[in-house]
Amino acid sequence: MAAKTESVGSAPRGAVDGLVKGMPNDLATVPIDTIAQMGWNLLTGDVSLPSAVLHAAAIEHNIRWMQHYVGTLGAHLAPHGKTTMAPVLMNRQLAAGAWGMTAATMQQVRVMRESSITRILLANQLLQVIEIRYICSELNDPTFEFYCLVDSIAGCRLLARHLRQFRAPRPLDVLIELGIAGRRTGCRSASEATQLAAEIDRHRDVLQLAGIEGYEGLISGDNHTDTERNINAYLDEVVSTARTVAGLGFIKRNSMLLSAGGSGHFDLVSQKLCSTNMGTETEVVLRSGCYISHDHQHYRELQARMHQRDSSLGPLDQGLWPALEVWALVQSRPEPGRVICNLGKRDAGIDYHPPKAMRWYRQRNHPAPQAITFETTTAEVNDQHCNLTVSADCPLEVGDLVAFGISHPCTTFDRWQTLLLVNESYDVIDVVQTFF
Repeated sequence: MAAKTESVGSAPRGAVDGLVKGMPNDLATVPIDTIAQMGWNLLTGDVSLPSAVLHAAAIEHNIRWMQHYVGTLGAHLAPHGKTTMAPVLMNRQLAAGAWGMTAATMQQVRVMRESSITRILLANQLLQVIEIRYICSELNDPTFEFYCLVDSIAGCRLLARHLRQFRAPRPLDVLIELGIAGRRTGCRSASEATQLAAEIDRHRDVLQLAGIEGYEGLISGDNHTDTERNINAYLDEVVSTARTVAGLGFIKRNSMLLSAGGSGHFDLVSQKLCSTNMGTETEVVLRSGCYISHDHQHYRELQARMHQRDSSLGPLDQGLWPALEVWALVQSRPEPGRVICNLGKRDAGIDYHPPKAMRWYRQRNHPAPQAITFETTTAEVNDQHCNLTVSADCPLEVGDLVAFGISHPCTTFDRWQTLLLVNESYDVIDVVQTFF
């Protein structure tokens, strides 16, 4: 049956069985809410490997840490739900003080609405007729706040036409997206954005301009310093555009929203947007997503760079903590210097860096997982195998367990219907269900 879902309380919760990857193969259908009472432990062979795990203490720490950091600067946080697509985690973020949730697709919006989330920013254009029809229906709920992006006059007119067709009960809040030349969506200049603001104003019966949006995550440079300079230049353009649009009177709301991404360089984004006098009441909304689980490579390296720029990044202990691991089994040692584990591209993302062996465990020999102190390199990742090159002193044997750290959480979460929430002893205390 795989992962069957029902809406329980404020988040979809369902049932799982042995058809779900990472669950015991002989598991009969059981409600997810009962798994915490089953006494499973990852290290004692109670679950099938590979298995993705989330460390409960790190998840809780990261949620509190980011909320504290953003709040200290006077900004709001609308975590990007696409990272986890796990309503249980989204509701924890909201309970900790998140302003709302960010979505990238209307499927993600639907999952959030089924989870009783009442403020959603779709960081994308809303153009498909069936999706506009759905939003018109949802707008009948007076507690629901919805925002989406527009980046062209053509898109604005299409959206307005169908909002009228489906009799939207109130104007839809939109943000103008400012893009980057040669990259993806977004107006390419302040002039283009201003013309679009005027067009939105012509459709004020169904549209309301809420603010300006940007995404700095695609910006790069020859080195860290060059990248940071380019990001700051782009953010200056976002701020300048917002100031121009507001100065022309196109913002009719009590406050203007100013939103950017903020996963890899959230310090630059929050400080730049929060420190600028816009001449009107402004709410800054960051859409960071990966912070909730952090990672062992890409974002860890970026965080180290942030600490060099800003020593205040550690108000709660040591900054963000890696929370996501994928555990696998050593299935073969076919030749000297070679270890094969049963983890592959279908289990962990490889778009930034391949999975990295971090710890290992031998049942009945180790009291707890051991740090990997011998030399190991991920040489190749196939669909279902991870090929490690190891030094001569590598003690790994067939049957040992290996914990892999990942890079870029988004492309590991989406490989799993369920992830195991574990405590420091790797006892399974809950199952986190995803909806990709």
